[in-house]
Amino acid sequence: MTGQSQPLKELLLQTDEEYHQLAAKHQELEGRLHELSSKPYLSEPDQLEKVTLKKRKLQLKDRMEEILRLRRQADTSTPPSISPGVTPSGHPNAGAALGTPVGHPKAGAALGTPVGHQGPAARPHARG
Repeated sequence: MTGQSQPLKELLLQTDEEYHQLAAKHQELEGRLHELSSKPYLSEPDQLEKVTLKKRKLQLKDRMEEILRLRRQADTSTPPSISPGVTPSGHPNAGAALGTPVGHPKAGAALGTPVGHQGPAARPHARG
C-alpha cells in the first residue's frame, strides 16, 4: 500500500459498497489462510484450499485496485491533452501500420485515396 493511496482507500471503504465488500472478503480469506499456514501439516484438500484462497485473494485485490484506479481517473480535474500526431491510445505510431503517421495531412493517401478526393459521386457529370 502506498501512502498516497491510503486516504483514498479509507474513503472508498466508507463510501463504496463494492470496495467495502471486497476488502471484507479479502480479510476473511487472509484469516483462513493464516489458519491453514499455522497447521504443521496440510492434507491434500487443505493444500488445494490454500491455493484456491490465494487465487481468490488476488482476484479481489485486482478488483480493488481497479476501483482505485478508476476513482483516481474520475478525480482528475482535467482530461489529459492529446498531442497532434498521437492517437487517443497515446501511442504516436498507432496509425503507422497504414504507412502514414496519424495526423499527417496525407493520412488518407495510405489507403489509396488521394487527399481531398471526394470520389465520383461528388463530381458533376459533364454532358455534351
